[in-house]
Amino acid sequence: PELAREAGAGRVNRIVRALQLETEIRTDPGRRADRFVEDWQKLKRTSQRQYEAGDMSGYRSTRSAMSDMAKSLERDPQLESLLANHKKALGI
Repeated sequence: PELAREAGAGRVNRIVRALQLETEIRTDPGRRADRFVEDWQKLKRTSQRQYEAGDMSGYRSTRSAMSDMAKSLERDPQLESLLANHKKALGI
């Protein structure tokens, strides 16, 4: 939302940089792998908190998102290869 307000005001420098960064992440396999691990770990922490709080609906939803992430590796062999050494640590 903050970037949208800046764009509306004609200030596009941060938006251009954000788009450049996203392009770099999408095209650099190492950075994609890093992002995958970050996102996975964030979801894992969230699911653990939900479980401990007794939020079973939220827990199942988060675990489903993690399952979808793991399945997405089947469609991205390059990323799957980069993460091969990390799968056991991630619990995939």
